[in-house]
Amino acid sequence: MDPNTDYFGYPVSREWERLEDFLSHLAGMWTHNPGEAIQEAIVVLYGKVVDQLYVLGWDKIIQIDDLLLEELMPESYLVRHPLPWANPTEW
Repeated sequence: MDPNTDYFGYPVSREWERLEDFLSHLAGMWTHNPGEAIQEAIVVLYGKVVDQLYVLGWDKIIQIDDLLLEELMPESYLVRHPLPWANPTEW
């Protein structure tokens, strides 16, 4: 197996891994933080991290546990990866 790819053949980037882990952390913080102002700040930061990943060439699907609510997900992500439950008529 090529050390520069993962099990599925996707390129491996330590920066991607770091930012993906941070997205997971932000999603967890949003879920467990009842403060509206803090949640809003987390949503903004989450969007900036997703955009930074795109700048680095990343284009993966975020694991379901690491997603925010659909209405809070960055538009840049939803354009590329519409959430499957967003349009049940297409099932």
